[in-house]
Amino acid sequence: MSVFVEDSNDELPPLADSSRGSTEDFPRSNRPHIIISEIEDSDLEITPNSPEPVQATPLNGKSKANTKTAKPAGSSARDSDLDDIIDDDDPYRFTEHSTSSSSTQQRKRPCVTYASTAAKRSRIDTMRSRTAATTPTKQRESSSNLSNQRQKSTDPIWGFVMDNEIKSPEDITESHIRRVYGLTRHSSKPYCPNIRIAETDRTDPDTLLDDSLPPMELKNSSKPKKRGKQSAECTAARCRTNPNCLNHLGFAEWLRPDAFDRFALAQGGLDTDARAAVLSSSREMPAGLKNLAATCYLNSLLQVWFHNAEFRDCIYRYRPSGTGDNWCQEDADSDIVRHLQVIYAQMQYGLRKVVDPTGLVRALKIDSAVQQDAQEFGKLFTALLENLLEGQTDHQVRDVISSQFEGKLCYVTVCKNCKLASSREENFHELELNVSHLDFATVEDCLKAYLSEEVLDHSNQYYCSTCGSKQDAARRIRLKILPKVLNLQLLRFTFDLKTMTKKKKKGLVLFPAVLDASIFSEDSGGNESAGPALYELTAVLMHKGSTAYSGHFVARVAVDGSQGSQWYSFNDENVEVMDSVGFEFEDETKAVAKKLSNVTGHKAKLFIKSESVTESSLFASTCAYMLTYRRCSPRTSAAPIAPEAPPDIQGIVEVDNKAFMHEIETVQQRESQLENQFQQARSVRQAICSYWSVSSNQAECVYLPTSVLRRWMVGPLSVTTPSKMDSPALEVLASDTEDPLTPQECESSSDTQLVCSHGNLSFRSLGELKRVSKKAAHQLLGELGVSVEKVLTTRDLCGQCVKNEVALLLDHSRHEADVEFIKNCILEDTDVLYWVSKPWYIEWKKKRPQHSGLNENCSPAAEPYYSHVYCKHGSLSLDSTQRRLISETAYRYLKKRVFPGWETLMAVKDSREDDLECPTCRAEEAATVEATAGARSQAHAEKAPCDRESTRQFVERQTAESTFNLFPDGVAGLCFVSDGGASPNRHTERASRMRNA
Repeated sequence: MSVFVEDSNDELPPLADSSRGSTEDFPRSNRPHIIISEIEDSDLEITPNSPEPVQATPLNGKSKANTKTAKPAGSSARDSDLDDIIDDDDPYRFTEHSTSSSSTQQRKRPCVTYASTAAKRSRIDTMRSRTAATTPTKQRESSSNLSNQRQKSTDPIWGFVMDNEIKSPEDITESHIRRVYGLTRHSSKPYCPNIRIAETDRTDPDTLLDDSLPPMELKNSSKPKKRGKQSAECTAARCRTNPNCLNHLGFAEWLRPDAFDRFALAQGGLDTDARAAVLSSSREMPAGLKNLAATCYLNSLLQVWFHNAEFRDCIYRYRPSGTGDNWCQEDADSDIVRHLQVIYAQMQYGLRKVVDPTGLVRALKIDSAVQQDAQEFGKLFTALLENLLEGQTDHQVRDVISSQFEGKLCYVTVCKNCKLASSREENFHELELNVSHLDFATVEDCLKAYLSEEVLDHSNQYYCSTCGSKQDAARRIRLKILPKVLNLQLLRFTFDLKTMTKKKKKGLVLFPAVLDASIFSEDSGGNESAGPALYELTAVLMHKGSTAYSGHFVARVAVDGSQGSQWYSFNDENVEVMDSVGFEFEDETKAVAKKLSNVTGHKAKLFIKSESVTESSLFASTCAYMLTYRRCSPRTSAAPIAPEAPPDIQGIVEVDNKAFMHEIETVQQRESQLENQFQQARSVRQAICSYWSVSSNQAECVYLPTSVLRRWMVGPLSVTTPSKMDSPALEVLASDTEDPLTPQECESSSDTQLVCSHGNLSFRSLGELKRVSKKAAHQLLGELGVSVEKVLTTRDLCGQCVKNEVALLLDHSRHEADVEFIKNCILEDTDVLYWVSKPWYIEWKKKRPQHSGLNENCSPAAEPYYSHVYCKHGSLSLDSTQRRLISETAYRYLKKRVFPGWETLMAVKDSREDDLECPTCRAEEAATVEATAGARSQAHAEKAPCDRESTRQFVERQTAESTFNLFPDGVAGLCFVSDGGASPNRHTERASRMRNA
């Protein structure tokens, strides 16, 4: 086998185009050319870092059939696995040609000689480091640069840089610039098909603003079907940064069912609920009450009392005491009952679906943002009304609270000593039934518990006047007279002493549609004026929440009508007919139904059809908070009560109805105009979308910011965006409109970041831009009012920015190659070593060091790295922690390839470091130590007593702790006695030694 080496350079085999200084140091023609030839079987040719695979030329002129990877001769046994790691990414690739014999194919190892020992050692160390990368950590560290190069080489934009297509920024051509901007076949951004083309045939831009363009109906609009593989891949997430896709900029928002509602709110300030409330003037449904923040408790009680005809009639018959010359507006504003009259009159005669109770809330001086307990508020409000109505001359008005809600009970106490019974009567407006301690209960059981006997003993004894002392007694409650309206308060809350708050108990309570109270009361109906003691359920106040001062209150009331009573759900502004009567919130129905199924012996149901509700119906609920029962009236021929508001209150309602009718006309007119504007605006956008896409790299286009296009597209649907018109052809509203919609230009977008420092299009901002056809851009920037700071086209591509980026990429590539080479040879065993700054090396070997390769401060000869090696006298610094040694190969590589002209101190192998350090600095250090010796001795002497005192205190503490731990009674000096006799306590001896010390 014959081997010869052609090398015009000396020790270091150069890497391809990786010099930092002058490129003349290692010209391409002087790169080493190594040829390994095997006379008998194989010939191979090695070319370092060739951009393309080089086919070896056989020296004997014969072509070989098989190709194998060769490995250098003279390798040790541990290098036998190097054959498998040589690939196309190796800086030295070679191809072996061999022939196969008729029987077997033998492989002969070639012999390789290098131009220098350093070159050979560098080659072997490189291959060893790559072979050692078998563990995950090692593999990531050693192959990070190579994998990064592979990744960049496959980058369709910058592939020409990493594939060695160019060697310097000066090689950049117009084709490369267009490639960076995604205008060549290498672009990874596809041209997505325009999904709006099939939605309209009007693609002529000259007729886009023609009023004859038919508006697209909402009912016919649907999401376009995906067509083909490209359409299936076109999604908002994938094409968000694709400048060639304009399919997901917001036109779908115009096809949503609520698009016009959003448009009306943004352009005309017409809220959907407000429009529905204004335009719906039908009073087939009862009116709701506006929730002013947290006034649901007030609204629920007002609805319950409103549907009590006798109570409402008495409120209407109220007359202010100051009517006449002394009456003023201030008195009217503070009159609570008058505000209640106005609210009830608006609910009865008004045309609005929702009545605003703001006047009553202000008169009551309550905070509308604070939730209150409905039970407590109901007690306080009825007591307030009773006081306000005391001065009325009409006795029915004056006594309305007592005649409707007041009953009488009697407390009967029997002394267990003298058996004497004493009684005390008391009026009540509601019965409080405690259900907080129960998981399941019926109203009948709760009433029995309320009327059950209570034993008074121990500290709660009863003072008997007959006995003259406190005695044990029994007390019970007897219902003497029941009211017309029986309010049963279900006490679901218990007071928690830890949190000082009320906690809610969601126990299951069963209550009937008709309650027979005769079994609980002495009022059996014998009195003709009282009537029978049968009560029908008319209202249920429900609470949803965990505490009494939070959550939400809803009232469900049976409203009397011409065809009987009908149950309604009053949830503030929302009023609904209940086809199925039930008193449970819908989201808790399943859980309550499961709880109800575990209870047997009853026929209770959560929901019952309205037509199926009978006297025997039994309801179940976990959120019922107050039950309102009304005494069943005897069947007489008397006409039902028809409450009628006083004339002045009706006049207020008539004025409000006229204003409401005017609002209806205004809203209808406004809505009609907004409908026309909405149809035109949507048609314009639909037409623009049908032809604004580009389909080729050569098509003329304009780059517009995605944010500007999206703002123009969905701006009229957004409340936060100022109102915008799309064309002067859109008409302005009539002059009597309060908020006319006038033509305005779209808000200018700050696209400074889209323009580079040279005033051209920045390739870094392509993900924030869209390529719009020239015709569509002319339409958008002209008649449609879209404005940008600078119009950017394909003529504004910045070649200088591309060159700067290429220079940076090449610099990074060279830096990675330099670092890879230095890492492999820095620890070589050479006779001569060189000093270098340790902090500099740690920073320089990073993939992206803080200092750029173009900055002269990155040199190891720059400060502060120079001072890590050299002292002020120009010799080796005494601080060995800031410097390290590198091999001669690494130093010569850095000096010649990376930092030309760099010089540093040399160290001979096996030499002592102390002999190399600066003698002057060492003498100065010794003099300083000698000069401060006295001061240090004095300081040590002054510190010694303190140290001895601290040691003594520590020993005493340790001794005391040991003594107390061993002898709890505080007795020291005792011995532990065993069967063998007395033996001294070793812990005591240790304590004594420590004390003596």
